[in-house]
Amino acid sequence: MHSAGSVIRCERASYRVLRKISEGGMGVVWEANSIKNNRRLVVKEPLSNNDHDRMKVERLLIEALVLRTINDELVEAASEEDRLIHLHVVRYLDQLSDPSHPILVLEFIDGKSMTAGFKGKALAEREAVQETVNLLTVVSAIHSRGVIHRDISPSNIILSPSRGQVLIDFGASRVLNRTARSHGLQSGRVVFKKGFSAPELLDGRSDVRSDVFSVGATLLYLLTARNPGDFFSNSDKIWDRPLSTLKLRISSIVSDVIQQAMAPDPQERFESAKEMLHPLTEWLQS
Repeated sequence: MHSAGSVIRCERASYRVLRKISEGGMGVVWEANSIKNNRRLVVKEPLSNNDHDRMKVERLLIEALVLRTINDELVEAASEEDRLIHLHVVRYLDQLSDPSHPILVLEFIDGKSMTAGFKGKALAEREAVQETVNLLTVVSAIHSRGVIHRDISPSNIILSPSRGQVLIDFGASRVLNRTARSHGLQSGRVVFKKGFSAPELLDGRSDVRSDVFSVGATLLYLLTARNPGDFFSNSDKIWDRPLSTLKLRISSIVSDVIQQAMAPDPQERFESAKEMLHPLTEWLQS
């Protein structure tokens, strides 16, 4: 593992490690700068201290592959989906492709997580729905590129003053295109996040409706400032009680959207992020 003051040489440039931003079960995140132009950026590396090292390496390799494919800063954004991704998904800068200890270099995003940005306070219904519409637009764009995030939650959404929402942490993503298969990678290992992860992830299943569940959970969080897992039974991951009994002062349309998005059975959810967008957009315009 690196330390403050270390110099890391990657494929495109060299970087100096400044300070540790965070350390968790999957790895370490450092603030660094580019030796060439002093640009502020983020360096991620896996932790290597137990029997699960391969899982950590795979998660970082998946994130590097996904972001290099859909949001490499050097690639011009041509379509509307590309522009949305370029603005609202963290940008890939560089990597060190060491199979035992890879390094990923990403842009530094000036902002706070959605959790910290709203300071644990519930939002008014219209503001919460607008934030959800913004999120669904980006999620729909990454789905169009063959990527399922599988770890959408307020802690993985940065609120940037200049860019709005920026989606981060693609280490658990499932990739549906040939590029991933050619690298021997199709999905990162899922770390189940109570309240925000779709139930089917526990069985190793996922599709775009798994992200729909997580977006619905994020909307519920924005309206309540509580982990949606508080409203599940621990045994079967279903609603402990109807949403109507939570005494939320929200419209029936928004309540119905949350219930459908977070249905335990994927077959009962919206088929896509785009489908979930329609009733919320119409509600905002009404």
